[in-house]
Parts: sequence; C-alpha cells; structure tokens
Amino acid sequence: MNKPAKLNIRKSVPWQLIATSAIAMSLLQALLTTPAKAQTVSISKNANVNTVPSGQTFDYSLKYSCISAGPSCQNAVITDVLPSQVQYVSTILGINPADVKYNSNNRRLTITFTQPIAAGDTSEITVKVKFPAGTTPNNTVAENKANINISNGSSATSSTVSVIATAENKFTVEKPPLSTTPTLDQNVTYTVRFKNPTGSDIGGLNLNNAQLVDKLPSGAVFVSASDNGVYDAASNTVTWAMGDLKVENGNKEYNRTVTVKYPSSSFTTASTIKNIVEGYGQSVGENSSKFIDTANISHGFTKPSPDSNISKGGGANYAIGQTVNYTLSAKNIGNVPLDSFVITDNIPSQVTVSSITTGIYNNPPSNLIIRYKTNLKSNFTNWSGSPFNPAINQTLNVSDLPLAANEYITAIQYDYGSVPIGFSPSTTPKITAIINSNLTDGQTFKNCADLSRTYAGTTPAPKSSCTTVTIIDPRAIIDPGKRIDTNSTTGTPAPYLPNGNVRFRLEVRNTSSSGGALTDPIIADLLPPEFDYVPGSWSFDKKENANAPTPEFEEIPNYKNTGRTLLRWKFTGASSFSFPGDGNKLSSYIYFKAKVKPGTAPTNYTNTVAITSNSSPFVCSDNKSPGTSLDTLDLDNDGSTNDTLCTANTSVTVSSQAALTSQKLVRGELDNDYVGYPTRGNSVVGGRTDYKLTITNPGNVPIKNITVVDILPFIGDTQVANPSISRNSQWRPNLVNALTVSDSRIKVYYSTATNPCRPEVVSSGPVGCVNDWSLTPPTDITKVQALKFDLGTIILKPQESLSLTWLMRVPIDATINTDAWNSFAYVGTRTDNDQPLVPAEPGAVGVDLKPAKAKLLLVKRITRINNQDVTDIVDGRSDVPTNASNYVPEPYATDDSDPKWTAGYLRGLINASTVKPGDELEYTIYFLSSGNVPIKNVSICDLIPANSSFVENAFAAGSGIALEINSTSTNLTNINDSDRAEYIPPNTIAPGACNKADIANNVTPPTQLQPAANKTGVVLVNVVTGSTTLPEPNKPAYGFIRFRVKVK
Repeated sequence: MNKPAKLNIRKSVPWQLIATSAIAMSLLQALLTTPAKAQTVSISKNANVNTVPSGQTFDYSLKYSCISAGPSCQNAVITDVLPSQVQYVSTILGINPADVKYNSNNRRLTITFTQPIAAGDTSEITVKVKFPAGTTPNNTVAENKANINISNGSSATSSTVSVIATAENKFTVEKPPLSTTPTLDQNVTYTVRFKNPTGSDIGGLNLNNAQLVDKLPSGAVFVSASDNGVYDAASNTVTWAMGDLKVENGNKEYNRTVTVKYPSSSFTTASTIKNIVEGYGQSVGENSSKFIDTANISHGFTKPSPDSNISKGGGANYAIGQTVNYTLSAKNIGNVPLDSFVITDNIPSQVTVSSITTGIYNNPPSNLIIRYKTNLKSNFTNWSGSPFNPAINQTLNVSDLPLAANEYITAIQYDYGSVPIGFSPSTTPKITAIINSNLTDGQTFKNCADLSRTYAGTTPAPKSSCTTVTIIDPRAIIDPGKRIDTNSTTGTPAPYLPNGNVRFRLEVRNTSSSGGALTDPIIADLLPPEFDYVPGSWSFDKKENANAPTPEFEEIPNYKNTGRTLLRWKFTGASSFSFPGDGNKLSSYIYFKAKVKPGTAPTNYTNTVAITSNSSPFVCSDNKSPGTSLDTLDLDNDGSTNDTLCTANTSVTVSSQAALTSQKLVRGELDNDYVGYPTRGNSVVGGRTDYKLTITNPGNVPIKNITVVDILPFIGDTQVANPSISRNSQWRPNLVNALTVSDSRIKVYYSTATNPCRPEVVSSGPVGCVNDWSLTPPTDITKVQALKFDLGTIILKPQESLSLTWLMRVPIDATINTDAWNSFAYVGTRTDNDQPLVPAEPGAVGVDLKPAKAKLLLVKRITRINNQDVTDIVDGRSDVPTNASNYVPEPYATDDSDPKWTAGYLRGLINASTVKPGDELEYTIYFLSSGNVPIKNVSICDLIPANSSFVENAFAAGSGIALEINSTSTNLTNINDSDRAEYIPPNTIAPGACNKADIANNVTPPTQLQPAANKTGVVLVNVVTGSTTLPEPNKPAYGFIRFRVKVK
C-alpha cells in the first residue's frame, strides 16, 4: 500500500535567475549636501484689546513658530518683561510644553521650553494681565514686546504692542430714606455714605481725601455724629474727613451717621424738611479735590407711633437626639423709643436646652439681661454674667448654671430695657436644644416666643411667633462635595488644556444634624465624555473618620455605551463602614485625576459626583447643587433606576490652545513609502520624486484661511519663509502634470518665478519678488517653479489633518549622489477671534540620486490541487514556527510584501499539507521587477519536486507550461522551440541557463546542473530575451510561470 506523500512548499528562488541591467551604471561620485543648518524662530505679540477698563484681565498673545530647513529649534526661551503699569495674572501655554516663571520684582516672565520646537510648528501662548483697579489713572498706556531665543539659531523680537487703560470715579453719595416717619422732639438718625453702586472695581478709581458734608435743615438741633464727624454751628453742617477710599468688588459702603432733633417749638406735624449731603474727593490721577456727588431726603413729621414685631425660627424635621437651633428676632419698627422690650421663650417639654447665644444688635440698648426658669424654680433667675454687652455675641452653656441633676430650663427671657428707634438684631440670638428620646415618628410640637413692650406708661398685648418641629425616624443626610484641587503642590492649578490633568476632590459626608448613620455609601463619578481617568491616580483620605477603610474602586470605560467613563467607589465587604451623624462634622475625601482629551473645545465642562446607599435610609442635603436626582443609569449597579442620588458638581474651564504642525515628505523611485527629515528619499536619474505635505491641527481651536506656498527645488534655492537661508539643492526636479485636487474649495496657483511674491508668509513680500501666480499652469509644465495652495473655506478642525501630494520627475541630466531639497511655508487663522498664527516652515526633505539598480523578486505558491483552484492569500513570514503553514526562511520572507505587487495577485498556498499518490498539484512562480531600471535576459529554471512527475498536457496538448506577463497569459510548449519555454526530462544535462547558483551562500561561479542532480526534470522559461526588457518603459513588470505535477 502506498503511503500518502506530504509536500511542503516554501517561498524560495528557483535554481537560477539570469538578469542584466538595461542601463549602465554611472561611476561618478559627488558629495551630498544638506540644507543650511541655521534655524530661525519667529514671534509676534498682540493684545486682544486696544483699550481696557482697569481691573479687567486682558490677553497678550505670544505667537511663535519654528522655521527650519533641518533640525528643530532647540532650547527655546521666551522672555517678556511686563510693563510696570500692569499686573501679571497667569500664562496659558500652546502645544509645546514649557516651564513658566514670573519674577514680580523685575516683572520678568520667562517661558522655558522643555522640548525642542519642531520645525513647522506654529502655536500661541496667552499671557493674562490687568491694569490694577483703583490705582491706574485714566488713559494709562502700557507698552510691551517679547523676545525668543534658541541655542541653534537666531533670536527674534516682536514689535511693540500698546494698550490703554480706561478708568473713572465710581463713587456716589447716598442718603437712604428713614425706615419710618419721625416724630417731633425725638432723636432722628440719618445715614450718609460713599458707595460704589456697581459692586465692581472694574474701571474704577480710588477716591483720596474723601469728605462728606451734611447740611442740616434750619432749626434742626445737632445731637451727635459718628466717626468723629465735626459739627459747625455757624453753617449748621457736619463734616467727615474719610481719608482714602478704595474702589472694591462688592457693595461696600462707607457709612456715617448724624443724629438731630426737631423741637416742637420750631416744627409742627405739618412741616416738611430737606436734608442734603455732599461728597468731595480727589480721584487717582486728578490734581485736586473736587465735588463728587450729592444726595438728599425730604420728610415730614407724624405723631408718636410705637410698633414692633417678633419672628421665631428653627422649626423643621428632626430625629430623636438631634440638635435644633431656635432663632429669635425682635425689632422696634415704630418712630419712638420703647421704654421696655422683653422676649420670653417658653421651652417645649419635648426638648432640653443645652446653650444660648446673646446676639448682636443695630441701635443697641445699653445692657441686655437674660433670665431663665426651670422645672424646679417657677421664678425667673438672672443668667450668670448678666447684664451682657449687646455689641458682643456670647455663647452661654446651660452646663455652667447651678442646676440640680434633675433640673432643666423651661423658659428663657431676653430683657433689653429701653430700646431706641430702629433697634434690631444683626446677629440673631439662638437657643440650642436637644430633641428628647420619648417621642415618636410623625409627632409635632411648637415653640413660641412672646414680645412684651411698654411706651409712655402703656403696655399693649404681647406679640407672639411660633415654629413647629416634626419628629422623623433617624436617617442619614448625605452632603456630597466636589471641587478641583488647585493646591500648587498636590493639585492641578488652572489653566486646564487638552492633554492636561485635572485633580478632583470628592467629599463624602453625613451632616452633623442627620441623627442616623450613613452605612456603606456608594460614590459614583460619571466623567464627561471629554475627560479620561488617569490610571492609578486615585487616593483616599479618611480625614476626620479615623477608622474608615479604603473603599473598593472600579473604572468602567464607555459605561452603558455613553462614551463616558464611570468611576465607582464602594464601602462594602471588608471596606464596610458607617459615617456617623452624631453631631460631629466628619468628612472623608477621594482624590483622582482626569485627563482632558486632545482637541477638547475651550468651554466649561460640568462634572458631577453622586452618592447613594443601599444599606441605610437617607435624604440629600439641600445646600448642594444640583442636589437630588434619580439613578437613571444605575450608577450603583443594583439593577434599579429609581434610586435617589445625592449630587454635587464642579465646573472645569478648558482654555483655548491654537496651533498647527506640519511635515514635508518625499517618496523617490527607490522608496517603498514616504520619508521626512532627517531621512532622505532615494531616486534615480529620470525617476519619480513624489512630494507630500501634511498640516495638522493638534490644538482645540479650528483654523481657517490656510495658505501654503511651496517653492520647488532649484540650484541656489532658499527657504520659503526665510529667504536668507539656503536650501542647497543641486538639481531641479520637474513637475509632471497639472495638479488635480479632490476638494473643489482648494485653489492651486502656479508660478514660474524662483522668488514669487508670498506676503502671506513673508511680510516684506519679499523684496524683489515676482507676482506671477496663475490658476492656469504654463503650457510647458516643467517651467513651474512654485505652487501656492489656497484652502479657501476649508476649516481644519481640532485633531484633523490635511495632505496634498503631487508627482515630480528627476531630470535626465542630474548627477548621481547629489540631492535636491524642498520645503513649504504656511499660515492659518483662528476661527474664534480671527487672529492669524505666525507663518511656519517644516524641515526640508531631500532626495538623493542613486545609481540605477535592477531587482527581481520570485514568490512560489501551490495554486491548484486536483481540479480545485486555491484562492487563499497567504503572507509568508519567518517569525512563526518552522512547521507553520506560512513559514518562509529569511531572506525571502518579505518578498511577497513589496508594495509593487498588485493587490490580491499572489494567490496560493505555501504549505499544501498532506496529499496522496495520484493527486495533481499546480505550482506558480510569480515574478516582479521591483528595481529602478528595466532588466533583460530573464530566465527562470525550476526542478520538478521529488516524488512527482511533470504533467505534459496540463494546459493543452503538448503544453505543460503557462506564462503571464503584465496580465497577458500564454500557454507554452514543452519542447525547445520559439515560444521561450522548455521541459528538460530527468537525467539529462540542463542548458547553461540552469546553472546551479547557491544564492544564499553566494557561491560563484555557479556549476551547471548535471544529470545526477536532475532526477525529476526541469522547467525552463526565458521570460524576456534579446533586446526586450522587463519592464517596458513606464509599465509594471510582473507575471508568473505555471506548471503541474502528479504525485507518484
């Protein structure tokens, strides 16, 4: 019984390849050149305003670029000595990392780049400054310029930019109306003031030597004035020297008061008076003091009208054991002083008082006496320390009173004695009490306070105010917190830019008044889609909760297909913990970092933390925004979307970062792909030189109005943006065809000048330039010397790139081992503020001319087994096991990866696995001319595999060999005739074309294939003969020979 034979076929060369070059090799050697090594940087400075109010931050824009035919710009440093008129605020960097230092003593801002600025980069740094509010005179001018230095090239200095500050007096004079119509023979107190009614210091001036003058009505009797106001009896005026007043943010008031009487001997209830106040002062920048403003009030008189009110607060929902803070607010709202003024608070039996405060008061009385009653003493007793100063808020603890063990307070009394007109609390007195334990859920009780007062011997009925407490079961009150950790050492201060990190702090807290523990909380933070979690960046700070364990952590990218990352912490299992709510404010913190994704648009992004619990009842604190929401995305992963989440958020402002980067690439005749500086392309005389330019927007601001100028190589050429630097090209390539662009918005301009006008990238024109740009190329396309691309309305969005390619040809008279250099300059404009970036020019790319070289690749496959064609496409590799179905030894493993192969052409198997006697196999030897010159006299010779025999009539009678060249197939005969193919039977000497060459070991001279070696037969095909070359000019050169064998 015959055993099946296993045939393994590997990609290898047949026995012999005979090929000679159709182009003679030049022996001329020349020195290769490189572009001039000088690098240049450019910098421009402008401000986003021409005039600006003092105190308002404005931006200096430092736009910079690297213009280099070769290396990047090394060790760049920008220095900017800020003018003395402005204050430094902050710096926002461009795409190039740098260290920023500002010396406030000499006002020097130093920006040291920590990495080279790549040739062709153009970006922008924003320096935020402001004129100081208050102290900057109107029309102050600040002039500024900046300088940039590099270690491997020349420096640059920007032009001077000027900004003018505007400022004016913002103070007004006010005399607010009285709270009630006064009565005769009583003190009447007026308030006068300077005030900045805008509440902002922006554009304001400080007021020096300020003065208020109150002109009292005739007949008014001066009583007193606050703050050393000086009364002049002759003019009946009161004057306050108020010194220097600062214009500040907020509604700050510079108040003064004057008290007068209107005697009944001079006025009646039918009288009307007018009180006028005037303000004077010297605004910063003024030479002298002047009138500022005036105000007045008019009023009449009325009969005495005593009146007062009282308000009691503090009622809400409380659990047993919680603390309730009752507040008391009583006021004299009449037009006469009250002779007595007493608040009595009857304490409900459901609470136990622990402390009280005394409060602070407007128009206070001279003394405050506080008394208390207890369950054992029915009469009021003065609280220890009475009387108290009504201008100082004191806390009085019940534990300091001499009470018996079973004694507690049942009533508290605040006795203010006689109170003046306008008496009211500025800091409300408070009674603090603990909810007793003998109460049930839903029970309510009231706490009421009574106000008693007398006037002129009469005592009206007391006024009362009550508040209600409702008892609820104990529950946690979750009070989440979230903010950015801006600590300069541990955190991430602003600004925040794409690719930068933001460190967040989450606060986990159960409020001190909750009455119930927060057990096993779950903390979830669903990051905005513009942010990514920084792996390993989170940490836990137990803070006041000393026994809190570290929670479990999960990171879930693209949570529920939202495109957002969920960060989740759980106090569960070994990390189980209860946050107490026993009256202490106990917080724990979680920190983590998130990275702003590249291209994130400059705007505000809100990030929200959510806290919930499945182990204890809770409500959400009402002092956080947004506060409470439903768990619609099941952030706690309990299967419910109706859970309550307690939330807090913070906002991250991502700053703008405008930039463009660029690269020029070349692909020569000998290159498989495009290359860029410092790698040179390789071509041959008459070969192709394909150019490709790419512009990328790595920032987060869209860029418009992009213009590209490319001056093609020529002997004596220079950089495009800096004509003073030579590119040192040694030959001039020719444009092959007029350019065709896929986007109709792109306009291509042609110039035949070596120095075309290009004001877009060279502000001077440059000098002597020729403006011959035309949308129509010249009749002789080889005359084109420069190209300009106007991208029109195309907007290059963040993270987008745009590429342009075109074909050039090396002239036939170029010298081997010389090179040509090409670069381009470009510019673009920001879409957000219509400000252009400064022009940039990437490193030039060179093309070396190499000697002509022929190269033929052979790849062998099994393409048919019996009657079944094999359509597999197999990639031969050497980095797989030797018994793998696609194993091919070196140096042949990459032969089937040459980019010149037609896609899908190399079908067939390398290893056909197991076959049996009688099976018929088809072998195909694919060939490809991949060199840079045509080749001739190509013959391919292949031995028939052992254990097999040649199928002589495989394709037709007497035709067992097939040949295809450039997609044209022919069946060839087996005999030595005119069709270039021959089958040589076993045990005969093969022709000279079948010399055995040990290619791998470079054995020369080859030995002729002898009968002893030819045991199975040989297939010989003369692919090209005589003067025919492979390939023909400007055509591909590929094909195959094919034959079949039968397994013995």
